[in-house]
Amino acid sequence: MNQAQGKNWWNRNWKWFVPVGGLGVIVLFVAVIGYLVFGFVKSCEIYKMATAKAKSNSAVVEALGSPIEEGLLVRGRMKMGGSSGKADLSIPISGPRGKAKIYAVATKSAGQWTFSTLEVAIKSSGERINLLLADPATLAPFLGTWEYRQKNSSSPSGYDDEGERLELIQMGGSIQGLYFGLERAEDHGLLYTLVEIKDVEVSEDGKISFTVPGSNFYRDRPRSLEDIEKRKGASDGFTRRELKFRGELKNGDLILQCLSEPIECPEQVMVFRKGKWTQ
Repeated sequence: MNQAQGKNWWNRNWKWFVPVGGLGVIVLFVAVIGYLVFGFVKSCEIYKMATAKAKSNSAVVEALGSPIEEGLLVRGRMKMGGSSGKADLSIPISGPRGKAKIYAVATKSAGQWTFSTLEVAIKSSGERINLLLADPATLAPFLGTWEYRQKNSSSPSGYDDEGERLELIQMGGSIQGLYFGLERAEDHGLLYTLVEIKDVEVSEDGKISFTVPGSNFYRDRPRSLEDIEKRKGASDGFTRRELKFRGELKNGDLILQCLSEPIECPEQVMVFRKGKWTQ
């Protein structure tokens, strides 16, 4: 093709390059904008909080495998202004065993984000894992029967023959439990109580807290809540006030600190041993 032929070819075909070239510019522009938007979202605190919770959750890791990677196409809405904001995000993630999406809905007030929804939807099974509940791996060490016994110099073992007992079970993504209380009542001997604990919280760093509601005492140790129901109106007349506890696991024991008034606490620090008590 000589110069004259090349010029004629360009004169005939130049119009095709205008829309194609313009389309390329538009596509490039959209790609750059998308990259900037996704980069901004991924740099936000709420995005980092949501993905970190998902990656560290044992149920999510079990379902997807490890490592868990974040996808590119984040959907949703974000509105932020200083110390306040709102977010409603859908974040794709995947692992060696499959794909999933994180659904995160949160509000920011006084500089702090609070999730109202944070869950992972596993694509293959349809399972939804609620990340606002304690991780099952965090709950597991607390489950079971724990017993605390007071020291007793007159006993051959150096401890009372029986003591306070705590039974913890997992229901869904939370812990529920029973507290079997015991009290020395001077001339009345030992008195017993049984109540369902409330406000149980287990933190990610392995701390537990709960409340033991106030309850009546009985001369014979109740065996179940049904037993208590049958005994209504037949208590010994003594009551124990509400107790608040906070603690953690150390060397296989559950160390609980009583946060209520000292006069109400069996002891300020109580060491519960798991299973059958042995000295």
